[in-house]
Amino acid sequence: MDPSQPMPSHTLLALSEDYFSLLARSLPVCCLSDEFHFMPRAESARFHIWETDCLAGEFLEETCARVKAWKAEMEALAGDEGPCLAGLLRQSMDAFLVHWETLAFWKRDPGLYLKIAFIGLDQALTLPLDDETERGGLYGARLDAIPRLLSRGMEQVVDVPQPAREAALDMAGTCRAFLSRLAAEGTKGAGLSGGGLPRKERTAFEALERFQAFLQGLGGPSRFVPGAGMFQEILGRGYGWDGGIEEAREILEKEASEKERALQQLAKAVDPGRDWRAIYDEIPLPAKAGRETVSLYREEVRRLEAFFARQGVLPMPPAGSVRVEPTPVYLEPIRATASYSAPPFLNDRVSTGCFFVQILDDPNTSEDRGGQRESLHREYRYLTAHETSPGHHLLDWARLSQPDPIRRRIESALFYEGWACYAEQLVDELGYAPDPGQHLIRIKRELWRAVRGRLDLDLHSGVLSLEEGAGRLAALGYAPEYARKQVRRITLTPGYQLCYTLGKNRFLDMRRRHVPPLSLKTFHTALLGAGQAPFACLEQVLDSSAPGQE
Repeated sequence: MDPSQPMPSHTLLALSEDYFSLLARSLPVCCLSDEFHFMPRAESARFHIWETDCLAGEFLEETCARVKAWKAEMEALAGDEGPCLAGLLRQSMDAFLVHWETLAFWKRDPGLYLKIAFIGLDQALTLPLDDETERGGLYGARLDAIPRLLSRGMEQVVDVPQPAREAALDMAGTCRAFLSRLAAEGTKGAGLSGGGLPRKERTAFEALERFQAFLQGLGGPSRFVPGAGMFQEILGRGYGWDGGIEEAREILEKEASEKERALQQLAKAVDPGRDWRAIYDEIPLPAKAGRETVSLYREEVRRLEAFFARQGVLPMPPAGSVRVEPTPVYLEPIRATASYSAPPFLNDRVSTGCFFVQILDDPNTSEDRGGQRESLHREYRYLTAHETSPGHHLLDWARLSQPDPIRRRIESALFYEGWACYAEQLVDELGYAPDPGQHLIRIKRELWRAVRGRLDLDLHSGVLSLEEGAGRLAALGYAPEYARKQVRRITLTPGYQLCYTLGKNRFLDMRRRHVPPLSLKTFHTALLGAGQAPFACLEQVLDSSAPGQE
């Protein structure tokens, strides 16, 4: 994206290629899916799509040892490399090691095996192939992998926390529905053919039933509590947070307090004497809420693209480069009501990302689902901005357009989620929807994220129970069952929920220091051109972008 950015040396490039190639060969499903934020997006994994991921414990431990050796070798080179390139590669290796070695979630999370099995099956149906006649064979190969993956999971998972077990059971149920639908209709719809597919589908279905029975019989701790020491490691090495736990707690508390006051002030301006929660609940839903959800979001994507193209403060992706589709049924238990999935690479045939939305169109649904439905539709402007442009889609387009493979292949959850939250604020700052009710929606979303981040910190530091966490969410007006599921979801990815508020805070801090002298467009272009690097590295990039600096 920015040809002025330094390219990696031959030595660093060779080392990174060893790292990317090993993961692409051995964990291709993970590398081709952004569901696994701690993995590099190694596009060469597309050459290994006939294989599924090797999750044998001994192999994973050997791979972690090799990554640590490469990291040590890279540290010796760091002084000779650009700070962002060395920092990016170190960040990626640290995130890999924290999740596969420190957390060892292949031992604790049975949902991992389901995700890889069924994301792999979905990739067989959707990834571009040079020869479309091979799709039936690829689909069959991924069906064959399901029993092997689930058997591996039954052999390896131990001490499964109850929230992980419950989430895996929910996901297993939706995977059954997904597989049943493929067996009944999907193969015909996708134009697949090939002998033995019905038998392979039955075998996969039987393996899934055995896995469900295994999950139902699992015991384990009530939850996973890494404690303050390990949680600091998760934040620092796993997500690139350069502050401590106490600094994170202070930022989250300040954010929640400020947003609560801002909501009260907005409520006085909108309808004096009424609580902001009551005002939020009465903000009208858009006319296309419900069965026209996909159309509603498609139109909003186009409006945001046009608006930000006129503003001229961001390098925008091509218009029409994101499509909107219903969330795949097997991902509903683990994905938010709205989420974005980047393409694994860009070429002549792969040029669009996908914005997934859950279709919650049944008015006679539970209080839990009803609350999700109303939030999905009421907050559609900011959800779209967060997930597409100027949020995740813009960020992934910038990453995938990078000329060097290190910047192109590495994501950072702290950067990624922080940028998307910053993007929502830009929507209001630039006057996209100058309405107090819309501002109230955005500030409520910021409060929600600060509360979730604090829950993440307190749950994993051991100072808060699951029930107390659900109570905090219920106090914000969420239905009890929804609150319980959200707390469960937070426990599956320790540290991730802090990335939203902490990352946004870092972007705003940098903007206060650097704009001016930099223009807003120069500020954004410099950040996006550097890749999703650690924030300390980004400060150096911004310093060098100041007028009169080289």
